[in-house]
Amino acid sequence: MSSVVELLLELANPNRTLQATRMAELASSLTRGERDLFEGLLRVHRVEGLVANRLDELPGEVLPGDLADRLRKKFHRNKLQAMKMVGEFRRIHRRLGEAGIAVMPIKGVDLVQRVYTDPGLRPFEDMDLVVREGDVTAATDVLQGLGYELPKSLLPAAVVKKFHFHLPFFHTTSGILVELHWRLADRQSLSVSTEETVWAGAQRADEPYPVLAPALYACYLAVHMAKHGYLNARIARHDRVRELALHPWADLRLMWFVDLALLMQKFGTSVEDIRAVARSCRCVAAVEDVLSIGAALLGTSGPVASSTATTVGDGVLERRVKDRLVKGMLRDMDGRGVLDFRTPWMLAINKHTHIRPVRLLRLGRPG
Repeated sequence: MSSVVELLLELANPNRTLQATRMAELASSLTRGERDLFEGLLRVHRVEGLVANRLDELPGEVLPGDLADRLRKKFHRNKLQAMKMVGEFRRIHRRLGEAGIAVMPIKGVDLVQRVYTDPGLRPFEDMDLVVREGDVTAATDVLQGLGYELPKSLLPAAVVKKFHFHLPFFHTTSGILVELHWRLADRQSLSVSTEETVWAGAQRADEPYPVLAPALYACYLAVHMAKHGYLNARIARHDRVRELALHPWADLRLMWFVDLALLMQKFGTSVEDIRAVARSCRCVAAVEDVLSIGAALLGTSGPVASSTATTVGDGVLERRVKDRLVKGMLRDMDGRGVLDFRTPWMLAINKHTHIRPVRLLRLGRPG
């Protein structure tokens, strides 16, 4: 499946200059099954809009016309959704400001405004907003006044605040999800010493809201990928890191690596800057794995994980499960497995279900 991987990574890398002849060769070499896999990976990794935009840089049609049309339609849907979400963020930001509450957007709703050149390039369906812990109750009142509600099945908010780092609010009519953070992540993943560490380093953007300092932001994005990527330590040290990282069961998204690369490029953030923050937040190993995988996928500057390093914290059963998963993932990417985007469980992944080893075993994953 090397042609699928190469074509995907070339088209999804916003910093790579496309060679029309090479892209045409790769696209024309794909079998029908490989084209289905390529389209499925675009969908899982949420880079359909980005690839559609990149295709317009090339003369003629590189991909089959029906596929190219679907990607362009996705680009326009992304743009409409982003405009809707940014408009809603500004409404929330204005009301929070009137209540004297500072709010800091992170991830999609911020990146699409400051890092991406077009809102159609970066899809997102929810909104992550950070407020100071002491403002959570007042911010909750503001959101409820705007038509947002906590899920009825949620534990009491006081319990969630004690043991978690955000509350989910759903709008009663639009269905928009707002995650209200008082910490960036749980303390085990990102041990920022105090909330003032986050807010004191906040910088003003062109938009009238505070934003995370670039190095901390990049570290946070890497930690977010590490939290999802339960196989990262193995993937970063494997000689087929690209194929493993792109497999849906890695629970990574190529879009997230593009986020990190564009953020680093825009603000001149170096790997050493990120490492310095990771050391202070005690998350060096997780961040190093993400940077290594990103370097393999997008050619960004980053460390190369040692192939002799061991995975810390895995028990015997967990090691066996993960080893079994990696073998199966490689069979899939070699065309000898069961990676089929038409099956019910893969359709679930396409809806951004997060996959974990226990769930895979329940699905009856072939050994």
